[in-house]
Amino acid sequence: MSMIKTVVKRPVTIFILFVLIIGIGIYVVRELPIDLFPDVEMPMLIVTTKYPGAGPEEVEKTVTRVLEGP
Repeated sequence: MSMIKTVVKRPVTIFILFVLIIGIGIYVVRELPIDLFPDVEMPMLIVTTKYPGAGPEEVEKTVTRVLEGP
């Protein structure tokens, strides 16, 4: 017997099966623990340099590029 003949001959049974499947699906989705936004601490490193009497370009060339370089 093909599936189409079964569905046509027993529509109430198929309807009940679909309702059970949907009910089980809703129950499982409600009980499933999902954390969409977990607590994450971003790593951060702050380096402060002082070069008294120097201009911004000189600090960038002599200090910042050396510190940020490979």
